Amino acid sequence: MDEELEIEALTVSCYDPFTKKLIQIPVKGEKCVHINCFDLKTFLTFEWNNLERLWVCPLCKKELGTLKVDRFQLRILSAVKNLNKLPLKVTYHKNGKIDL
Repeated sequence: MDEELEIEALTVSCYDPFTKKLIQIPVKGEKCVHINCFDLKTFLTFEWNNLERLWVCPLCKKELGTLKVDRFQLRILSAVKNLNKLPLKVTYHKNGKIDL
């Protein structure tokens, strides 16, 4: 019997795991299955300066493959940037409501 899983809400971090600054361009690797992202420019800067150039996800440590912009988190970050306060995490509900 096939069961469907319905998610009521997702909580994502708005901050890059390297710098703890607000993510500008949220990306993750094509092999990543987690929701959270990291900042593209920050990641490329760290990798470029790393002599070993591991090219693994800073969150799950999987090989990245192709980096993909997360359009879902990009929408959330766009909404957050228009607010007066910047939350650490944002909860996005299936009805479109955003909790800070």
